Amino acid sequence: STNPAPARVAPAPIASRFGMDEPEWVLDDFDKGDASAWKAAGWANPAMLSTSNGMLKVELMEGKSDKVAVGRSIRLDMSNRTRLMMDIVNNTSRSAQLAVAFIGGDASRYLETMSLAVKPGLNQNLTLDLTAKTFKSAESEWKHNSAFDNAQAVKQLFLLIYTRGTGEMLIDNLRG
Repeated sequence: STNPAPARVAPAPIASRFGMDEPEWVLDDFDKGDASAWKAAGWANPAMLSTSNGMLKVELMEGKSDKVAVGRSIRLDMSNRTRLMMDIVNNTSRSAQLAVAFIGGDASRYLETMSLAVKPGLNQNLTLDLTAKTFKSAESEWKHNSAFDNAQAVKQLFLLIYTRGTGEMLIDNLRG
């Protein structure tokens, strides 16, 4: 069966939903079983998204890219955040890599973090350092030497799962 084209989701107001002024904040925990804000990006391998046991379920599908990208539109000021954390259950038999991409700022600049290893099984507290000059972009010629300089106006956020083949990843507790 085919899924209808997803409706465009209006972004949440800046900070009001995510407790950005709190020492700890949660962007998404999927406990309500709602993954409707998240979409598979057409510029990467296809994926089917749903929720399972209060987690975002990403069913990886074959494609020509080296990654699956799932993202959401958002309006978020992350300039006072030092990290982004999440828990991932890798239900494949192979290791993968995970990076996060942010699109934001006046020119909608794309910045991508360095990747983290995601071993098969449970990976708790995977942590990306948002303060390190280890982001890559077109301006850095795709070298990991840029700062997160569009953090004050994030418009889109993508989870990039670098792996080939099919399988399933469960993502939970996207937080800082």
